[in-house]
Amino acid sequence: MPRPRTRQPKRLTHEQFVVHAVRTLRNPQKSPGIHVVFDGFNEAFRTYFGRDDDPVKAIDDLVKEKKIVKTPARKGVMIYLYDELPERVHLDKNGNLLDLGTYALMRMGVMDEDRNIISPDLTSEHFTMRAIESLRDIEKSKGIHTVYSGFNDAFRTYFSLSRKDKGPIIFVDALCAEERVVRVFRKGGAAIFIPGEEPDYAKRQAQAYARVVNTHGMRTLKRMGLSEHPDP
Repeated sequence: MPRPRTRQPKRLTHEQFVVHAVRTLRNPQKSPGIHVVFDGFNEAFRTYFGRDDDPVKAIDDLVKEKKIVKTPARKGVMIYLYDELPERVHLDKNGNLLDLGTYALMRMGVMDEDRNIISPDLTSEHFTMRAIESLRDIEKSKGIHTVYSGFNDAFRTYFSLSRKDKGPIIFVDALCAEERVVRVFRKGGAAIFIPGEEPDYAKRQAQAYARVVNTHGMRTLKRMGLSEHPDP
């Protein structure tokens, strides 16, 4: 008697595979998306479709078709479904990913939805004050993180600096020296505040930082065989 023919499962398309991967591999408590390397997506894709099928190209094609969203990440990218983006990921009116700096400029009201600068005459100081007032979440903090708020990237874009230019860092240093802003060191960078709105511990942190810098300076002078306050 012939054995009944078993029905083979229908082979998934690239889109179906990616959607299924995101929904099954993610940890919803941490992120609505998955990392293509750390969550094993790339290798699973190659095993399923064959080593000659490129997961990077498949992802890029789906991004172009507005089926998924990808964002830069350490040693790879994160991929998300369009209707399940985390709060920090933002799209423009055409569904294209907004980098953090561009999104910050739009929130500040100096760039329109077509990515045109509409307030071109701000000075560096005015730009910084406007950034603090526009980008902060007043219920959480009266300051902004220079990296995570998009300030550094927004500053570089507005003043036509390269992505690795230290311009915003140097300028914030200068404003701190002139006491125009108050800086509090935080994980991954620093938070900046309008004077009088900084947290209570900011002064203590600044004093501790100054002691560290001064000690390092004295040690360096000693190695050079020079005194701290030479006679004129």
